[in-house]
Amino acid sequence: MPDQQPSDGHAEPTITVHAHGELTTYFGRSYGGIKVPIEPGITIAAFLERRGVPAKEVWLFARNGETVKADVTLSPGDELELFAPVAGG
Repeated sequence: MPDQQPSDGHAEPTITVHAHGELTTYFGRSYGGIKVPIEPGITIAAFLERRGVPAKEVWLFARNGETVKADVTLSPGDELELFAPVAGG
C-alpha cells in the first residue's frame, strides 16, 4: 500500500508494521512489513485499539527492534513488530 498524499502535498506520517501469527488478520502479510498511517505521539495501545486489534491478541511488542510496553509512543518511520500468543499442546 503506497503512502497516501494529502492535498497539501505532504506525505502522511506512517510506521511499518510487521504482524506475526494471527495478527496478520488485522494488518495483512507482506515481506518488509505494511505501511500504516499514524498520528505522531500515539501510544501502541491506542494505535491497536483504533485498528480494532483486541489487546489480548498481542503478546509482545517491539519498536525498532527493542521490546517495549503498550504505553510507548510511536513516531513516523518506526518499525513495529507485533507477536501473537502461541498455543499448542
